[in-house]
Amino acid sequence: MQLDQFKKIILWMPTFRSYGSNMQDGTSSESGVPTLKTSDFQELNDKLKELNYVLLLKLHPWALESVKDIGEYPMIRVIKNEDIPSEYNLYHLIGRADAMISDYSSVWGDYLLL
Repeated sequence: MQLDQFKKIILWMPTFRSYGSNMQDGTSSESGVPTLKTSDFQELNDKLKELNYVLLLKLHPWALESVKDIGEYPMIRVIKNEDIPSEYNLYHLIGRADAMISDYSSVWGDYLLL
């Protein structure tokens, strides 16, 4: 993936949560992505495209199994560990991001340092 083609790179790293499949409190959705409903992906993708931003969604490896097929959205990319070239690691990706979305995860501290 060529990240240089985008004006901004936004990295979203939600904290791993062990949710049941019937969560109804707004923290999980039918997509399996916390706080984002499947119906929201198209609108988000359109806005990202308008701005020439890309959203990289890096979930905890254990959370990947709960993510449903979110469809083909070129400006929203789910990143798996195997998508990061072997000569790099997650911290290279964190350091490359222009913005980070997270919650109470400690990864935001790493982002600030990088």
